[in-house]
Amino acid sequence: MVRLNQWARRSLAGARSDIVNYAIGFAVTGENFRLNFTGSLVVVDLWEAKRPVGSWSTEISAESDAILDTLRKRLSSSARP
Repeated sequence: MVRLNQWARRSLAGARSDIVNYAIGFAVTGENFRLNFTGSLVVVDLWEAKRPVGSWSTEISAESDAILDTLRKRLSSSARP
């Protein structure tokens, strides 16, 4: 989670605001946010009190690929009995 937070702080500094709804690629949803890895973009959607605050996207980098791999591994290991 620390790596994800550090990545978001660095990556979102250059992200652009979006009004487009992207198809879900690999999504991670938490309280008031969703990260959507679409293939070429990482899209971050934020909500506050169940209302959308905004949506931002940035191109996938080697660091975001590493974050995605880590998230996939953690999700697949938590899904095992």
